[in-house]
Amino acid sequence: MFTSFYPYYLLLKPMSTLIDDGQNIHNELTETAIGTNPTHSQLAKDHDNHHFHEIAAKLAIHAVEKVGIEMNRFFKTGKYIIHPSDLVLNFFRHPKDSSWADDKIRHWAENNLNNVKRGESLHEVQHLHNESKRFLSKSIKELQSIQNKLNRLWNY
Repeated sequence: MFTSFYPYYLLLKPMSTLIDDGQNIHNELTETAIGTNPTHSQLAKDHDNHHFHEIAAKLAIHAVEKVGIEMNRFFKTGKYIIHPSDLVLNFFRHPKDSSWADDKIRHWAENNLNNVKRGESLHEVQHLHNESKRFLSKSIKELQSIQNKLNRLWNY
């Protein structure tokens, strides 16, 4: 049932929330689980009430600021300390292949132990999954109601 209404569902949600939906659809269609670990994209794009949103936003702000400073220097003087494109590539690297964020994440984690604990809990992940399923079920019912109304209007 979920997959038949998926195109309508896309209209209700911002793109940043669709990754976990894709995982759920994969699980439903293949009857195999991808797993419960979030993707890098999910960590970077979670809603502002997600327990890792703050650190993801801080890291993004840092990266944009560093690239902006280097681009500004290059535009004003024609010189750079690190070529802006090299700097960008440094930020667009898998965390295991880069260390620029390590100290920032460590500092944030030390001061946000509750959020780190929330991220460790499979129960919270399950709770969020269940809440998403409830939202989806309600949305599908609303869409069916709208579709029924449109059908009645069309067949007046």
